[in-house]
Amino acid sequence: MKNVKGLVSYGIIICLYFFTGCHKENKISTPIVPSLPIIATDSVTNILSNAATVYSKVMEYGSSSITVRGVCWKTSSNPTISDNKTSDGIGTGIFTSSITGLNSSTTYYIKAYSTSSVGTAYSSELSFTTGLPFVIISTQKWTLKNLDIATYRDGTPIPQVTNAAAWASLTTGAYCYYKNDSATYAATYGKLYNWYAVNDVRGLAPLGWHIPSDAEWTTLSTNLGGDAAAGGTMKEAGTTHWLNSNIGATNSSGFTGLPSGHCDINGQFDNIGYYGSCWSSTEYNVDVNKALFRYLSYGNSSFLKFNYAKTTGFSIRCLHN
Repeated sequence: MKNVKGLVSYGIIICLYFFTGCHKENKISTPIVPSLPIIATDSVTNILSNAATVYSKVMEYGSSSITVRGVCWKTSSNPTISDNKTSDGIGTGIFTSSITGLNSSTTYYIKAYSTSSVGTAYSSELSFTTGLPFVIISTQKWTLKNLDIATYRDGTPIPQVTNAAAWASLTTGAYCYYKNDSATYAATYGKLYNWYAVNDVRGLAPLGWHIPSDAEWTTLSTNLGGDAAAGGTMKEAGTTHWLNSNIGATNSSGFTGLPSGHCDINGQFDNIGYYGSCWSSTEYNVDVNKALFRYLSYGNSSFLKFNYAKTTGFSIRCLHN
């Protein structure tokens, strides 16, 4: 009887051992899914002619420790760590990057990056333009040249439209060069933009600048003696670009306005040498298909306000924030 009890007890121990052993062997551990860090570029500040400061933030490590973080940049969209870059420590949180050795009056595209053993994560793209030449007139700081950029502030390309019929039917932002001839006209006159580009939420003006409202153009005009006289103080003097008459032009304000012409609602070009027109950011309150602009004329000293169809291509001057 004792032997039977012993056998039974021994059998129970074997069963328990077998059960617990199988249980351990069948236990499934949850695998760690590799993930990249999460990073963002907050702002670009202290923009000089050859340098800028960038603030970025690593929000999460991902599945692995961060080995390096910084920013990368180039003069076209979508920079990577194969391009110019900084190395600004490790870990999460806010960090500051100093970019140097830049060219003046040049648009740069920038992303923050963070690298771990899993790979490299990038922030969304920002763009900025170094050291735009400017002139200060009373309390306002104006760009000294017409705008000549091909992307919105977030780096999205602005379509260049050269077909007249396509230009005439636009309801979104676009640009062109006078007579579609960048070799002849771009360096002096910049680009011609329709008003849809002016109003795009992605931002047409470079970082730190904006497209002036009608009220801000009026402030400029008032500071220069009013609409009847301001134009003479704003036009480039002489006849290098303006027609021979160029009445009243002194450029005493330093604005150096040029007769850049325009691209009309049918995609046709006209008036270079005669008129220089610049958009405002203000819609015309009588007709939603039109917006307000200002123009200079070869034939007088005025700086006049008018309204025109949003599909028209005019020049852009920017005002500092």
